[in-house]
Amino acid sequence: MNSKIYVIIVTYNGAIWIDKCLSSLFSSTIVPSIIVIDNASQDDTVKIIGEKYSSVDCIKSNINLGFGAANNIGIKKALTQNADYVFLLNQDAWVEKNCIENLIQNFKTNSSFNLLSPFHYNYDTIGLEYYFKEYVLKHYTPNFKIETEKSNFIYETTFVHAAAWMLPIDTLKRVGGFDPLFNHTGEDNDFMQRLLYKKMKAGIVTNALLYHKGTNQNLIDAANNYTFLLNVALLNLKNPTASLTGSFWLFYKNILKSFFKNDKANSSFKKSQQRILKFVFNNSFQIIASRKEQMSEMAYLKSKI
Repeated sequence: MNSKIYVIIVTYNGAIWIDKCLSSLFSSTIVPSIIVIDNASQDDTVKIIGEKYSSVDCIKSNINLGFGAANNIGIKKALTQNADYVFLLNQDAWVEKNCIENLIQNFKTNSSFNLLSPFHYNYDTIGLEYYFKEYVLKHYTPNFKIETEKSNFIYETTFVHAAAWMLPIDTLKRVGGFDPLFNHTGEDNDFMQRLLYKKMKAGIVTNALLYHKGTNQNLIDAANNYTFLLNVALLNLKNPTASLTGSFWLFYKNILKSFFKNDKANSSFKKSQQRILKFVFNNSFQIIASRKEQMSEMAYLKSKI
């Protein structure tokens, strides 16, 4: 019996990308069902989808929900359609013809994996995507060997960004969706933290090829970047291996310590820390509720569409 595969794409002002993204999916050796959640684009994204890809289920939001919350809408809809696999794909990415087929085949022959990602190249096909090469492979995939590139091999990894994730439904049921605490970036780190806590495995498939334009701007000047620092704080506060009181105590201890450092050159860092302190204080009950929610099956996916 053929597997039911649903691709979930979150769009926001993606008119320059969406045609290439969707056309690559319709040219695949396995053509999936496609759900697009548009985050109130102000360009022609929705118009292009409607005129050229009428079979795509395009859900239009009146507001920008953020990456994680929008993906959750698509995931929940795929669950109601009895999907076997959900493939999360960025709007600024496109896939090789056999990418989806090779990912599915590797799941069927390597059942110990719970999340598989393609191998990421630059959008123009020249060279590896910088973030994938310098961050994912270098720091989180220690056994990777460049000579296996484009061969048929799976490398276990402890992190790969959510530009392209193939997820069996069982993984989504056990781990859940994305935590809406993370508006944009950081939600994939949180998902991976929960996946690894539940003793599940993620892998990168060398013969499933993806071409991706995106770069993670939050890693630029990360030491002073508010979004990056907030995500780190939230990940620490949500760490399921640490106690609730211990996590909050350590957070307040470290952030208050930074305020008393007499370092005028680091004023931008201190401003970020002040904003983070305010965010955590104002959202403490939501963070505590999220810590509890993340332990359950179907986390963040229980509400109706």
